[in-house]
Amino acid sequence: MQALKENKVIKYLIYAIGEILLIVIGILIALQINNWNDAKQKRVEEISVLEGIKQNLQADSLDLADNLKMYHNKKSNDSLFLSKLINNKPYSDSVSNQVAGLYLSDLLIVLHKSAFEEAKANGLDIISNVLLRDRIRRLYEFDYAYLERIENEDDDVFRQSLDKYFMDLKLLELKNNADTTLRTLHLSEANYNILVKDKHFHSLLGIQFKVHEHMILERYEPIIDENEKIIAAIEEELSLLRR
Repeated sequence: MQALKENKVIKYLIYAIGEILLIVIGILIALQINNWNDAKQKRVEEISVLEGIKQNLQADSLDLADNLKMYHNKKSNDSLFLSKLINNKPYSDSVSNQVAGLYLSDLLIVLHKSAFEEAKANGLDIISNVLLRDRIRRLYEFDYAYLERIENEDDDVFRQSLDKYFMDLKLLELKNNADTTLRTLHLSEANYNILVKDKHFHSLLGIQFKVHEHMILERYEPIIDENEKIIAAIEEELSLLRR
């Protein structure tokens, strides 16, 4: 009789342990499924964030390239005009065009940061690749921020110096175009000859040339290069996340 009772207790314990194990296994499976769903959702969110940043960077690449082209034009114009002055080249109709080139409209840069700012507000750690995340952050918070400050906020001291120089000496006049109501800057032959002998103006123009060269070599080209590399890195990361 005692043996029968012990046998029933053992069977009950085995059954109870089995039930507990089933419950534990069920909980673990549920947690695993929940974790898998969370990971899947985070992956979907990460893909969306990276896609948005990539699209913004692609739009930026077009604007950066346009500004880079303008700086090359400015630098070329500086060089040609300075060369004519230094080498005492005779006055020609093209001279006025080159002077007008000194007054090419000031450049502004409007960079697309909405996707990055939204990701930053929600937590950049959604980007699981730490190296990629740091590169993106550095591009936006340092490279882009510095370029925007230079182009959109800082005063162009050398441009202002040239403007004041022309106005003070009254070297430029507004001339009506024959076929339009627009007026353009014009440098007369007599005033051109004044600039040929003006070493101070040569110096100002030479400094402006160096400023434009600096913007090309030290700002735009490195940023464009990093922009393209990050786009490629994002595309590679997206291909891994979509597997």
